[in-house]
Amino acid sequence: MISRFFIVILLSLFISCSGIEHNELAPTSNKIVGADISFIDQVEYWDINFYDNGIKEDLLSIFKKYGFNFIRLRLFVDPDSVGTYDAYNIERDQSVSFCGRERTLGYAKQVKSAGFKFLLDLHYSDNWADPGQQRKPNSWVNLTYDQLKSRVYSYTKESLEYFIENGVTPDIIQIGNEITYGFLWDVDTTKSGNSDNIEQFTGLLKEGIRAVRDVSSSIRIMLHTTDSSKWWVDQIVAKSVDFDILGISYYPKYSGTTEALKSNLTEIANSYSYDIVVVEYSKNKQEVNDIVFNLPNNRGLGAFIWEPVNWNDSEQAENIFDWQTGTNEGFYTNSLINFYSEIDCF
Repeated sequence: MISRFFIVILLSLFISCSGIEHNELAPTSNKIVGADISFIDQVEYWDINFYDNGIKEDLLSIFKKYGFNFIRLRLFVDPDSVGTYDAYNIERDQSVSFCGRERTLGYAKQVKSAGFKFLLDLHYSDNWADPGQQRKPNSWVNLTYDQLKSRVYSYTKESLEYFIENGVTPDIIQIGNEITYGFLWDVDTTKSGNSDNIEQFTGLLKEGIRAVRDVSSSIRIMLHTTDSSKWWVDQIVAKSVDFDILGISYYPKYSGTTEALKSNLTEIANSYSYDIVVVEYSKNKQEVNDIVFNLPNNRGLGAFIWEPVNWNDSEQAENIFDWQTGTNEGFYTNSLINFYSEIDCF
């Protein structure tokens, strides 16, 4: 979906009332002002500094100051395997692999210590997963469909237990990233989680969800799509998939107008008991947050700005930090960050 830049540059109403209980956030902290800052561990590895009003500060302290309360971090299965996320850096003698378990855990500890809640985003891939690419991890390619189901369960359970045993319990966990057209694709349709085969797609989803439920009854489960229409939710709910939160990406080039977003999310909020989060966005900050915080039945939990500290020059990006060179080279807050300190969502 949105271009990913490296850092150098139909059964709805009946089933929605089926009696599945969804985990709830505590009433005193049930709104989200969030950011996905998965690149930051890598930025800090390069000794790059952050500044607010010209003063050097810790990045998480800056986010806390401006009212953010939730951080999202991605997790890849094996990001340093051949031809995947970290291959570029490894080929250039960078010894550290980012977005795998060890590094993600380390940064998640900082997030929790700084007082933020934590969303863990499982991509089920060694690289970016989005509507145009849902590549299986290299080590899963030859698995049969039944073996793939077992691996989704064991990987999810092992990953979650790893975080919990090391003192970091996610508050929300995503089962897949932008899974509009399924995930864990394969040219062999008998081994694929492509959404064209809804039984196989949702069968894999259910194994990831079952693993989370087996580990913890309190961690909330999110499904994440780029399609804000009720139709997508209908297909998932019709197969009795058990989840708590619907996550939506909103990038105007791909997602349409904010009016369409509001209409679609309003219809979902009126039809289902799932909470709703715009879990990726950048532009139209005021409109996106106004929409999600004013959904019917108090269903909108909040939103996560995607990678707001980046050299990202995508037309879909509107960062709240700017890169400046010179004596104090680094990332500096710009006026757009002030919006977040003014959000009144509680």
